[in-house]
Amino acid sequence: SNVDTAAPTYYLARVTRGLEVSIVRVVNGAETTLATLKSSSYLSGVWVRLRLVADGDVLRATVSRADTGQW
Repeated sequence: SNVDTAAPTYYLARVTRGLEVSIVRVVNGAETTLATLKSSSYLSGVWVRLRLVADGDVLRATVSRADTGQW
């Protein structure tokens, strides 16, 4: 809520090179990392698809390679 304000509240999924995925809660503009998972093998130089799904009080992030579809 309040996403179009100076102090928004929302959830996001973030992916970084190497492949680390984090689920983050932003409340009034302040970030709190809820979960982080690092891949067992290093990934760089390829596009990935990141999906964040809310199902009730559960958030789930999935990442797949855009070129192979591999999770």
